[in-house]
Amino acid sequence: MKPKILFWIDIEFIYFGIAKYLCKNYDCDAYAIIDVNQKAKKFFQDQNIVSFKKSWYYLDHIHIDKQEPDIEYLKLFEKKYGIRIWNLLFGERSFYNFNDFYKFDYNEMLCIIEQECKFFESVLNDTKPDFIIIKMTDWHHNQLFYELCKAMGIKILMTVPTRFGFRVIISEDISKLDSEIVNTSSDLNVNSPEELKKYLDAHNSFKQATRFTEDYRSFNWYKLKTSLRFFLNPFNSGYQIRYSNYKRSRMKIFKRQLALAIKRYFRESFINKNFINTIPNTSFVFFPMHYEPERTLSTDAPFFTNQLETIRSIAKSLPIEFKLVVKEHPVMKTLGWRKISYYKELLELPNVVLVHPSITPESLYKKCSLVITTTGTAGFEAAFYNKPTIILADVIYSELSSVHRLKSIEELPATIKTALDAKVESKDLINFIKKIEQNSFRFDTNQLATNFSSKYYYGGFLVDEKIPQDKILKFMEDNNDIFDKLANEHMKKISLFNDSKDC
Repeated sequence: MKPKILFWIDIEFIYFGIAKYLCKNYDCDAYAIIDVNQKAKKFFQDQNIVSFKKSWYYLDHIHIDKQEPDIEYLKLFEKKYGIRIWNLLFGERSFYNFNDFYKFDYNEMLCIIEQECKFFESVLNDTKPDFIIIKMTDWHHNQLFYELCKAMGIKILMTVPTRFGFRVIISEDISKLDSEIVNTSSDLNVNSPEELKKYLDAHNSFKQATRFTEDYRSFNWYKLKTSLRFFLNPFNSGYQIRYSNYKRSRMKIFKRQLALAIKRYFRESFINKNFINTIPNTSFVFFPMHYEPERTLSTDAPFFTNQLETIRSIAKSLPIEFKLVVKEHPVMKTLGWRKISYYKELLELPNVVLVHPSITPESLYKKCSLVITTTGTAGFEAAFYNKPTIILADVIYSELSSVHRLKSIEELPATIKTALDAKVESKDLINFIKKIEQNSFRFDTNQLATNFSSKYYYGGFLVDEKIPQDKILKFMEDNNDIFDKLANEHMKKISLFNDSKDC
């Protein structure tokens, strides 16, 4: 019997490319949930590139209304699958805290997720897939789908970061390696502290992130062309069907962008005047702030999303001779930074120092005594500088002996004292690097998505576009080696799963 594979395909078309190349080389029955905007739907209705046994359009099954939600159904759904629905809703950027265009009320949120629960449950019961191939979840609805698949015991192949720049791993869980891992010998030769730092520099995730940010921020012809196209063409009512676009209009978007530019100017002026540009000459603990909204907070650490309160808690817990150095995430510039009142509250904390976002993390690792991070890569990179770490939620590098997982906020003072005395074992770090090397592969997700957006979505600033089949085929041909590699890596993972099942 052929294995059944269900693909989650979104507007970036990367997973459509994986489906094409995988189905060409692997005998399976392919299905798809297609999560694209209305104009792109026609491409999938007409395409003959991938022969799906059946496909579903997410937006056809989800409608925004003010009906009374079926609380009894949602209650039974939570109990049956162990899924915390309110946790998903609070983590959704379009429902809570980060939507400048519309505030969804209680009934609207619950009605949307009720429809999603019924839709996903129906698809999975109808298909009974052996494998799900999906990108790292970034909205509440694909996270709901992921959690439902996991609860049903369906094997999930999700492309997730490894905390090494430009390397990813296919795993069921973003915070740990699967039990089905490769245990072959490694050719990696890193033994001294200098070799470790050289390896880290070659796989620097901060450089990868900031490179993507510079591409995003730069003003270019695509943005100008997009702006003109958006404001001069008839407004597409189908654009607002998606909850993340609900109630958006040209005027609202224009006002928001203008306000964002003004806020960015004044907030950046405040940062330049009030954040220090030198590293304190004292004992300190380093806390790098997360970009928001970001799934590493809302999904991976839902009880630590208030970073201001997290910083207060850490500041209260420090030994008297230490200060807390806090660094704003440089990518926050794309969202106009945080409110000045937010920064003022941080500056009022007597043992907290705010350093300028331009200061490199490496210079802080060298001089700090300890890194505390919610779920950030900084906790992993600190080990390369022989510095221990405290993490507030599970991460893929939790197995390192120098990494201390906080179990409750009341234990923070004691955990800090323990962590400050901890030593980094180079052997642990080298073994972890080798394990990641053996089970990961080189792939720049951001770059491939950016290339697609630049060609067909005007740099990612106009994503409700019709795309002809010949353009998609041209994109796949231009990136043939990448898609072939992605498909092969997924097939290798399927083989690992099947081999472990047969044991």
